[in-house]
Amino acid sequence: MPTPPLSDERLAEIQDRLGVRLPADYLDVVRSHQGAAPDRTSVTLPDGTGTPFSMLLHLEDQPGCLNVLETVEWSEIVPDKVIPFAIDAGGNYFCFDYRCTTPDPPVVFLAHDEQDAQPERIAGSFTELIDSLQE
Repeated sequence: MPTPPLSDERLAEIQDRLGVRLPADYLDVVRSHQGAAPDRTSVTLPDGTGTPFSMLLHLEDQPGCLNVLETVEWSEIVPDKVIPFAIDAGGNYFCFDYRCTTPDPPVVFLAHDEQDAQPERIAGSFTELIDSLQE
């Protein structure tokens, strides 16, 4: 069953809870497509390897669905001011990095299975990431 579009009020509540203003280009997509997967899915990482962009995390708390708020609140590997918004096939995170930049944070990749893993910059913006996806 598709998730209903998010209202402006609900988006404001979620952003208040996260303590950040999410990028407008991301909100334009996730408002109606949370939990969706793009047609082109291959992302090139800084080391030259590729990983699949599996899906956007939900913003709303949906039973059985990964969501942004729960990931931020419960993950022990996600640094402060780094907001996961999508995952790859291995459960690694694509995140917005608010540690140095707001309101348009770069996109970073965070491996979930490496102790002390540091986010690696992969795109200057959400739109740049989506535009870089390959088949």
